[in-house]
Amino acid sequence: YKEIVGKIVEVGENGINSISGGEVKFQGKVLTAKLADNVDDETIEAGTKMLVQEVIVKTLILTIKK
Repeated sequence: YKEIVGKIVEVGENGINSISGGEVKFQGKVLTAKLADNVDDETIEAGTKMLVQEVIVKTLILTIKK
């Protein structure tokens, strides 16, 4: 999973919220994700492109794509 750090992923169909996280799509795979502490939004809509900041165990930590 470390090779995905710095890559752009797409938020899954149910979106992501700051409390329970959600899912993202990357190269045809669905992966578990949470929002980084520096993301001010409480929810991110499905289809939004996000940047993978880090990976903790098998959970991607996402930040806003710049």
